[in-house]
Amino acid sequence: MKEMGASFKELVQCFNTLVLTTQHNMKMMLPDLKNAKDYIDITVDALQSNADQPLNDQDRSDVEMALDGMCCGIRNLLLLSQKSRERSEKLDEDIKNLQQVVQNKRVIVEGRIDFGEQFKIIAQVIGAAGVYNATNALATNWVQHLERIPGLIRVGSLIYPPLRPILVSVVLGGITVATISMLVKQFWLKHNRRALNILENLFDHLMRLKEANDHFTKYMRNSEANANNVLINIKTLHRQITSSTPRIRKMNQAVCQRASNATCSMIDGIEKILAIDMEDWTSFSNQGILRV
Repeated sequence: MKEMGASFKELVQCFNTLVLTTQHNMKMMLPDLKNAKDYIDITVDALQSNADQPLNDQDRSDVEMALDGMCCGIRNLLLLSQKSRERSEKLDEDIKNLQQVVQNKRVIVEGRIDFGEQFKIIAQVIGAAGVYNATNALATNWVQHLERIPGLIRVGSLIYPPLRPILVSVVLGGITVATISMLVKQFWLKHNRRALNILENLFDHLMRLKEANDHFTKYMRNSEANANNVLINIKTLHRQITSSTPRIRKMNQAVCQRASNATCSMIDGIEKILAIDMEDWTSFSNQGILRV
């Protein structure tokens, strides 16, 4: 149980580090992206002035300077988005693996609780038929009864230990069946119900962490797509900017407009990432998940 709690805390810390580091790096890039938007506006102005005429040398120089100024910042954002997205996807796999471990443990604990709650029937069998017949019943008919409970046979002896020697030893030692029933109720059930509460609490928090990480992954994918879109449009402009035909010049205007829209989307996405509130997760990573 402690190992699962420690694993969850490690996942939360990993998520905190990932988001906070990405926020810091993107905050540093935001001024360059806003400058890139200004460069695009310069390019649009150059293409729109005397739109029916070829670009003059000054217009061409302004456009090329604007495109060169955009490339560096956009490439850096693309690399950051790719790395953060890959780390987020790896974290998602780790979260899913821990969820599976917790779920398997829940099945075991629920089986133990079911056994403890059915112990009154076992006690009645012992009182009516004696130790020998009762233990035979546990070894045959009772186990057959338990096999009808979904999900319990798969975990086998982890849920149902060899009870015949335990009960025989206990009765021969002078402990009554009523005492056994009381001990099962007070200790066995109490311990396993507490364990189940911890596991359910842990599973709920894993679901919350997965949901938060899924949102972050989505932001990174959108940022990556927008950055790639801008770079493609910049390459297109670089290829065609020297053309003097009105048709290509009009096409460049459309390409430039798409680049402008994608840059605005990038800036909006970064501002959403910067707005992610990590205070709850940061404080939560210092709390004990095993407290219920």
